[in-house]
Amino acid sequence: MTLPLPTLDVRTFTEMVEEGRSTIPGSAPAWTDFNYHDPGITLVDLLAWLTEQDIYRLDRVGDAGFRSFLRLAGIRPRPPLVASTILTFSISNQADPQLFPAGVQVQSSDGTVVFQTAEDFWASPSALNNLFAGPDAALLDCTKQNQSSNGHFLPFGSNPVVGNSMYLGFSQPLADQAVKLFLYVWVGDPETDKATRARLISEWKHAKEATEQYCREEDCPENPNASMAGTPPFLWGVDIPEWWLHYSSRTVWEFYASPGVWTPLTRVTDETRAFTLSGAISFLAPASNLQMQGGLPGGQAPTLYFIRCRLASGGYECPPDIRRIAFNTVNAEHAANISQSEDLGISNGRAQQSFPLQHKPVVAHSSKLTVRAAGSLTKSPWTEEIYWDSVGPHANSYVLTPETGQITFGDGRAGRVPQAGADIEVQYQVGGGVAGNAPACTLKVPAPWSAWPIPVADFAVSQPFAATGGADAELLSSALGRAYAELNEVSRAVTLSDFQTLAEAVPGVPVARAFALADYDPDFPCFPAAGCVTVVALPPCPDAQPQPTTGFLEAVARYLERRRPITTEVRVVGASYTVVSVSARLNVASGVASPALAQQAQAALAAFLNPLHGGPQQAGWPVGRGVFSAEILALLNGLPGVVYVDALTLQADQGPKLGCANLTICPHGLVASGQHQITVATYRGKT
Repeated sequence: MTLPLPTLDVRTFTEMVEEGRSTIPGSAPAWTDFNYHDPGITLVDLLAWLTEQDIYRLDRVGDAGFRSFLRLAGIRPRPPLVASTILTFSISNQADPQLFPAGVQVQSSDGTVVFQTAEDFWASPSALNNLFAGPDAALLDCTKQNQSSNGHFLPFGSNPVVGNSMYLGFSQPLADQAVKLFLYVWVGDPETDKATRARLISEWKHAKEATEQYCREEDCPENPNASMAGTPPFLWGVDIPEWWLHYSSRTVWEFYASPGVWTPLTRVTDETRAFTLSGAISFLAPASNLQMQGGLPGGQAPTLYFIRCRLASGGYECPPDIRRIAFNTVNAEHAANISQSEDLGISNGRAQQSFPLQHKPVVAHSSKLTVRAAGSLTKSPWTEEIYWDSVGPHANSYVLTPETGQITFGDGRAGRVPQAGADIEVQYQVGGGVAGNAPACTLKVPAPWSAWPIPVADFAVSQPFAATGGADAELLSSALGRAYAELNEVSRAVTLSDFQTLAEAVPGVPVARAFALADYDPDFPCFPAAGCVTVVALPPCPDAQPQPTTGFLEAVARYLERRRPITTEVRVVGASYTVVSVSARLNVASGVASPALAQQAQAALAAFLNPLHGGPQQAGWPVGRGVFSAEILALLNGLPGVVYVDALTLQADQGPKLGCANLTICPHGLVASGQHQITVATYRGKT
């Protein structure tokens, strides 16, 4: 969508001519000839015509003007974006780990798409052969699921508890020296996980800045005490949890060192947030003489060398689900360096010189241009721009069009003109755009001009998942629509709807539903609590009675704390559940199968009383809403074959059965489906 613009002036040419003629008698009484042969009237017409053109331009803001307005809102049209993916390396005929420097290039079979590694990494000669997961007493072999392109497995089992582990079995010791090795874990959609990671990092940085600002102005205690129990955590002066730490669970990575002994791996960096986010895991390989074969409970795979990830503390609302885990991984981007500097030629000293590059598309902001004046050995620094909007007349700037690979110099009003006879050369990267979103298994051929530390025949490259993130340049209209959307995005909690929207948007916390209650404190439900907003937050699991962990609630509270009004107290709690059981008799027409109908009624009641997906609108049960016997009657009476329903009773939490009465629940409560007793009787009357 585009921004609405007002019409600044609606006058037409005829109206301005008449307006000009009407002022003549008062301004020049001796002027009496208003016909077109009079030169003065001709000038009036000319000025009206020029003014009409100015009005036309006044109401039509140019692209440069729109981009200027967008910059005021902190938004710039995005240039073509670079795709990225994870590559895995396997090496053979090598006894030692091999260092692959940043910048090695891998391409598709036809050579049209080239990716480049973004960092140095060590490749181990060991291979990940087997994977086991779950509780030690019932380990599952998940090797095939991990090797499948569409597989998945639960690293800590369907009911994660402290002590459950995921075991990775390798063909040989990981390395003979303390080198940094990498694993990569795919959990969800890569683009979604990338956006979540960016929001987590941004929130963590802002929280740290808020803490530092407060501690510069106030004395921060080293530890919170009882008198600060109601004070927001970020005002205690204690460290804010790092963004890569899960809000509840903590894991430990270990290797099998001796019989019955697991030793922690050193310098572990785990960006998966306890397997809830796609990310890399790095660690220092233990010395080969410290690694021992075996270690798997039950004596399985005794010839493999195992490392494991153990759930050390905390828990999950939903068990983590891994799509794949790979070894010897590195991030690669669709941004390949050209082999050597490209000579563009010699400047002719004229305005708006343009030079085509040999390769395209070009990665935005990757070019480094050198203009060497004739007879001079000094090099003048020049900076790349996408538009001329903010370039001054004396700036050493040039404009790069990434899609076409065209470099254009200025004209003296916007950008300096290179001196005549100056030699121009440039370095840049090739890539960017949607062409970089290469499908899985596309990138598997080493680029022939890239420098490899070992012979190409001694290693293989694979691309487990498709590259993502590549996008063409953003249209100006799209940037305007994005600005409008971002300016309307909820960033502060003012209304109850704002509290609910923000609670459901906490990064890295799976909030399925949230509700905000005004002037209510769950600790004092019988008294109005002025200025207190209680937010009821629900995770997506388990489906019957989802109940958040303490860490879940604290994470939501921290997020809302920085966005609440200063005079408002925020409480974040889980729901209080009322288990509702229904007893009823269905009178049905003859020929209706009783067992099937009873099961259908049970399923309909369970779906209607579901806290996440039930309710009258099938969008989750509204917080604090009671259960009405009339709607239960209507639900059961709507089943096929039912003539009428009688003997209906409702029971709450195994309490007394209430006939023809409604059930009420507490203001921050929800319902859950209990055990229902449905009997079916044949109706003997006329239907």
